[in-house]
Amino acid sequence: MDDILKMDVRLVERMIASGELKLEEYEKHLKSLRNVAAEADNVEASLADRGASLHDDAKKK
Repeated sequence: MDDILKMDVRLVERMIASGELKLEEYEKHLKSLRNVAAEADNVEASLADRGASLHDDAKKK
């Protein structure tokens, strides 16, 4: 398996449990990642943005 897929957060627990990835290797990878938090944009969203309403579920019942 490609090394980058082994580090995928959706697969990493499975990879460690199966022995395909060592926990120490994963921790080393995490420490090597650059902190880009300062470059992030703040995004606000709500269910209303998607046309949903809190009352939609109540109407269906």
